[in-house]
Amino acid sequence: MTESEFESFYKEHLEEDIIFKLSERNNISIEKAMDIYYSSKLANQI
Repeated sequence: MTESEFESFYKEHLEEDIIFKLSERNNISIEKAMDIYYSSKLANQI
C-alpha cells in the first residue's frame, strides 16, 4: 500500500467513524449526519 493509498483509506474510515458517532449521539439518521458533517468546517479540514 502506497502512502497516498494509506492516507485515502485512513481518511475514509475517519469520516465514517465521525458520521456514525454524530448520528448516534444526536439520535439522527446517517443521511442527516452525513449532511451535517460534509457541510462542516471539520470535513473541509480533513
